[in-house]
Amino acid sequence: MIDTDNTDTEDVVLDSSGDVFSDIGLSLSEKDTLKVIIAHAISNVVQDRGYTQEQAAAIMGIDQPKVSKLMRGRLKEFTGDRLVEYLLLLGYDLQLGYCKSSTKKGKVKLAA
Repeated sequence: MIDTDNTDTEDVVLDSSGDVFSDIGLSLSEKDTLKVIIAHAISNVVQDRGYTQEQAAAIMGIDQPKVSKLMRGRLKEFTGDRLVEYLLLLGYDLQLGYCKSSTKKGKVKLAA
């Protein structure tokens, strides 16, 4: 049963490291992080344009079950290169750049 009386509890706010996966105890490789970022961008495009999964599949040249997997973050069968291709097919440019990292090891970021 969920306690709906919040008088005995206090909200706790934690600072983020900037990496949600690390914050919840997951360790992703740089390649996996990049795949998640690009898949999230694809998902946003599909939702923002109001595409059905069938419409998105037709545009990207894949079947609807693969779009479903992509939209749910099931990315094992997708390579980063393939996800970039899907983003391009959806009519988006991908801009790459680099800058000095504020940490010892750099990070992958996608700016929209």
